[in-house]
Amino acid sequence: MSTVKLNYDVSFKQMIQQVVSYSQASSLLLAIPIKDGEETYDTFGTLDDVAEKFDESSDAYKLASKYFETLAKEKITDQPISIGQYLDKKQDDPMGVVSAPVIKSVTATADGATISSEAGSVTQVSGSVHFLTNYFKAGWRYVILPEADTEELESVMDFLYENQDGILVLTASDVASATELEAYAKSDKFDSSRMLPVIGLADKDGQPLGAGAVAQAVATLPIDWQRIGNIPGIKANSWTSPEITQLSNLNFIPVVNKGGDMMLLHGRALDGHYVDNMFGAQYIYDYMIVGLQNWLDLPEQRHFKFNDSNLSKLKAQAQTLLNDLGNMGFFAEGADGKPVASVDIPSRNQVTSKQVEARTTAMTIGYTMANLLDSVDGQINVTI
Repeated sequence: MSTVKLNYDVSFKQMIQQVVSYSQASSLLLAIPIKDGEETYDTFGTLDDVAEKFDESSDAYKLASKYFETLAKEKITDQPISIGQYLDKKQDDPMGVVSAPVIKSVTATADGATISSEAGSVTQVSGSVHFLTNYFKAGWRYVILPEADTEELESVMDFLYENQDGILVLTASDVASATELEAYAKSDKFDSSRMLPVIGLADKDGQPLGAGAVAQAVATLPIDWQRIGNIPGIKANSWTSPEITQLSNLNFIPVVNKGGDMMLLHGRALDGHYVDNMFGAQYIYDYMIVGLQNWLDLPEQRHFKFNDSNLSKLKAQAQTLLNDLGNMGFFAEGADGKPVASVDIPSRNQVTSKQVEARTTAMTIGYTMANLLDSVDGQINVTI
């Protein structure tokens, strides 16, 4: 499996440290398996549009129905849904990644050895990963695979982790399946310095919880998943108290009754990071890379000389984008009340001649994500 290459003039590496865009905030992709035919990717603006292609008894229609119903409750009228179909079988990696040659045997000879080997072949990926690779950066933020088995879901986890873009929303119907998925998410293959963009919901009654939750996430920017709730028609399951505790410890999120409101239990992703930070890191990355690319594409930048004057302009534009994100509420504020976010670009005489010849400069962006208030531990003093 490989990283998808973006054809941008701006690129960033992103490292996550613990502290002692798109025009729309997010959109939903439903990925449905098919036995034969070709991959498809369609975007629908209304439920009636969905009904023209998918039967009302299908998972795609049911999830789309809850998505549009919740959007209507949130008074969102311009957010579409995308539905894709992928072949339910392994296929060659669209990025053309070739595996290393396989050595079959080594035979000693008088002057050395004879090596017998098989040539490398194109790596095989799951049908869903093949589809997501082909439609990467097609406008979706969240993806739901309602008919995928555990192996398929794990392959999508790997893909999204590798690319650090897109968020998988999956649902476990019992504690056992939640335990299996959480164990995979906590395996050594995933580095804690990077986020695993997976949200684990828990629902044993077959409710279209994921679509409703994403619809509410679309309505708010930034979003706190712990504050998602009262989704139309979604009720708390009859989980026992020990089961709810187990699910929470596994970072799965059931719907629970909080003072009469049917709310998500917490806002953690499957790897333990908070969903708002995970979403924020992706949104900020996209906002910066797209914003800088659009700025570089303007007519006045068509002959952008590598000098201090233009480097200052580039730095100022990056800071303007960071200020926009700060005004949206993504960043913590410093003692001066201003968002903690800065950009640094070396001056012309600080870069190497090799960088100048390659027409490439470095840019370092640093910011501190805002911490949200999740709970209140209070004390009531009673006098009698």
